[in-house]
Amino acid sequence: MMRKERYKPSETHRRNISKAMMGKKHSDKTIQKMKESHKNPSLETRRKISETKKGHICSEETKKKIGNANRGRKHSEESIEKMRVAKHAKHAKFSEETKIKMSESHWKGGRKVSLERERNKRKNDVKYQLNRRISRGIRKCLK
Repeated sequence: MMRKERYKPSETHRRNISKAMMGKKHSDKTIQKMKESHKNPSLETRRKISETKKGHICSEETKKKIGNANRGRKHSEESIEKMRVAKHAKHAKFSEETKIKMSESHWKGGRKVSLERERNKRKNDVKYQLNRRISRGIRKCLK
């Protein structure tokens, strides 16, 4: 099914419409209808708005204004509870089954550098060598 192209008025036509509407006020009934139409947008409308907003970059000035508007804002009890639950979920203790699996997989706690490589790095480090010599001298004196 092909979509129909929307009519797009020319710049002159738009100016003429603007002049014709200049100074006219919406009735209270019309204002109420406009308010109602914007209260609960459909999921499709919300998706379209989301798509248009994606990739938009705010200026530094706008970021400061948003920050100032939110400063001092108090979270509701419900929000605080949600944040608490989310935080605890991140730092949850591992189950016994997970601990066993981790130990069997020879997991090193996220270490990326091998111990041997670390030792070689220390051998070439001047500060490390100097501190090592000083501590050896102190140990000899204490004996």
